[in-house]
Amino acid sequence: MKLALTLLFTLTQAGLIRSEIKLPEAAQVALEAGLLLLPDPGLTKKVYSEISFIRSEYEDLVGEVFHQPKWVPGQLLSSENPNTPGNGEKFARLNSSRFGPIVISRIGSVNQIDFTRPYEPEILSGIIQREFKLRLEPNLKIGRNQIIEYDRFRKWYIFRRGLGDCSAGCSQWSRYWFEEYTDGSIHIVFEPDGPIRVL
Repeated sequence: MKLALTLLFTLTQAGLIRSEIKLPEAAQVALEAGLLLLPDPGLTKKVYSEISFIRSEYEDLVGEVFHQPKWVPGQLLSSENPNTPGNGEKFARLNSSRFGPIVISRIGSVNQIDFTRPYEPEILSGIIQREFKLRLEPNLKIGRNQIIEYDRFRKWYIFRRGLGDCSAGCSQWSRYWFEEYTDGSIHIVFEPDGPIRVL
């Protein structure tokens, strides 16, 4: 599977053009599994194959569950003003570093920092805070009602489907766990009787 990324260009309210990196579903799920700063083609291929198998084998349960990203890869947000003397120097160093070039856009009351590569933003923000003394945060997606998680250590997938008003956080979730056995086969290990209410 070719790991390609798509740049989606949208106009901000200020009339400025900004880019958002959109990864294929398997690459996004693999990147959200953590530990890696950039998508790993081998892991992405594995996740793609296994998600496809799970959807096919358990079509009645999760055939229509498609992952909605946790955050935007290669994008961070900051309330720090890049035009002040101290911050300006820090952002300039970041721009000329191995993570640059960057594009900074003012979006409402925050600054959006776009990178040219699909970095895992939680890992990236930690590196930037240590190396450049800048406090940047991932651009989290809200209103998600379909989530696929992969746990690299436990070797399992969790398919989640939200119910109720998910714009403010789903009030109920249906969850299904799938485990990868030592022989490489994948089996369902948890199937709830009904939706799990969020307390």
